[in-house]
Amino acid sequence: MGCWNATCMVSRLPITCGTEVVGFILEPRNREPQFNGPIYPTDEYSVLPLPVYGCYNDYGAMENISDTQSTKIITELIGKGDIKSCIKHAERDEETNSPSKYRLAMIRRDVFDYMTSNLNLKNKIEKAVSECNALKSDYEDPDKLKLMTTSLVIETVLGREVSYVHRSDILKHLFQANRTVIADVIFIKHFTYMLRECRMSWHPPISGSQDTNWDDMLRMYAKFQSIVTNEMVERELL
Repeated sequence: MGCWNATCMVSRLPITCGTEVVGFILEPRNREPQFNGPIYPTDEYSVLPLPVYGCYNDYGAMENISDTQSTKIITELIGKGDIKSCIKHAERDEETNSPSKYRLAMIRRDVFDYMTSNLNLKNKIEKAVSECNALKSDYEDPDKLKLMTTSLVIETVLGREVSYVHRSDILKHLFQANRTVIADVIFIKHFTYMLRECRMSWHPPISGSQDTNWDDMLRMYAKFQSIVTNEMVERELL
């Protein structure tokens, strides 16, 4: 079957066998190309805003996956029996031996943790939890949902700036979910805003060989670091 290194969607650093990663299931949006390219991080791919924590398995998927409430929801939405099969399905549809409609994006766990370390969303999460509890009896009524335009939960899932896979199903699950799942969705929404600020987008990154010699990449990143440092000094950020 062969083995290969994956690539971190954000840092572009190689992901080797056993590296801790955060995985996300994407779906192509099949939109007409825009004149100036993508504007929002989900213009080309929608994201299922539920993180999957595990390790890279050396051939395009993940293993040692943490069992969470979010992975249970992903399993139900994708419908492939268990989370490992769902992640594998994002690489290939084994029933038809053809590419799946889904894609898998992976971010190195150390990169993801660093990027999100300063996200203080406690108040937004608590507000969303309260809204979910208050609106549980109404979420199945489409007419009532249309009136909930000020709801943080509704805006998070159905808002224009972030496009989600299985939007209506996610909404249904949020009104039935525990605090952790609600926090995941709010969290990934704001992570997506960070991607936009960094001029990045959700996409399945290119894979690479198992070559461990990426010295040229590291030298390039070191140069970028010096450029960024000079920019920060000019802006009096250092």
